[in-house]
Amino acid sequence: MTRVLRWTLWVAAGISMVLLLVGLTCFSVADWKSYPFAALGTTFAASVAGLVALMVNETFDQRRRREEAEVVRAQRESVRLQREASYSRLLEHMVRAFDQSQKVGEEAAVRASVAVWGSRTLVQRIAQWHATTHRIMTLSDGRIPLEDRLPLQLLVGEIAHLARTDLGLDSPDEPSAGELAGSIFSDYASAGPEATPEASDR
Repeated sequence: MTRVLRWTLWVAAGISMVLLLVGLTCFSVADWKSYPFAALGTTFAASVAGLVALMVNETFDQRRRREEAEVVRAQRESVRLQREASYSRLLEHMVRAFDQSQKVGEEAAVRASVAVWGSRTLVQRIAQWHATTHRIMTLSDGRIPLEDRLPLQLLVGEIAHLARTDLGLDSPDEPSAGELAGSIFSDYASAGPEATPEASDR
């Protein structure tokens, strides 16, 4: 509805309300037997028309607000789905680093995707992951040595936890970073997060 039409409806509704009040006032103070019923009918009809115009205007406004809210919800859901796909690819890429099965050329695409969709905290943690793994794997012929697995696995769990927060999945029953690491890596569960208290500072 255009602004001009909306203002026209409001003006019509206001005039009709005034006419209704005037008509009711005249009818209350005059002798009802001598009151011109034609005039009363005209006033009543005008008032009803004004009220209908007001209701139509309100209905259009409500529908517009509802449609705008639906657009916002659709946009948020689209962003959430894009993030979910990006984070799933990221975690899969990180897990592959532990058995040297990362796909050639995949890292650049993963980094670009996370740069677009990741929150600031998540991007910082991923930068920490890349810096740490690059240093370790450069010194160990592209492998993650056994002594470095647990801290890096916990870091993956922390990144998974941050990804869940970005996706709005955090709740009072949210699993910890250590629990997530245990669900991703079978050799992490036996050690537990207590084995790597320094992992968050690496």
